[in-house]
Amino acid sequence: MNINGATIGHTGDTDLLTLASNLATVAGNITATGDITVTGNDITFGNGETISNGTDGDFLLTTDVTDGAFVLKNSNSTDGNSKIELVSEMQIMQETDMK
Repeated sequence: MNINGATIGHTGDTDLLTLASNLATVAGNITATGDITVTGNDITFGNGETISNGTDGDFLLTTDVTDGAFVLKNSNSTDGNSKIELVSEMQIMQETDMK
């Protein structure tokens, strides 16, 4: 392990992790084998897209290009069907009352 001030790495790659005030920068990829919890409101990607829940109850996907698209892809090669289902608490309560 190689620690040089706020930079952590190893002999073959000395700048894997850089620490600053309220910020950790990883030079490379991160793999999580468990859950990821985001306590802030936004996830920003390097190409300008963001995922945000800045308004309680809303989920916002944004892109900074004029011809951007929302693509939902099912990676299951046996059926390949994807769907978006919009459900509200009121709808769930009404369906429950009907039974």
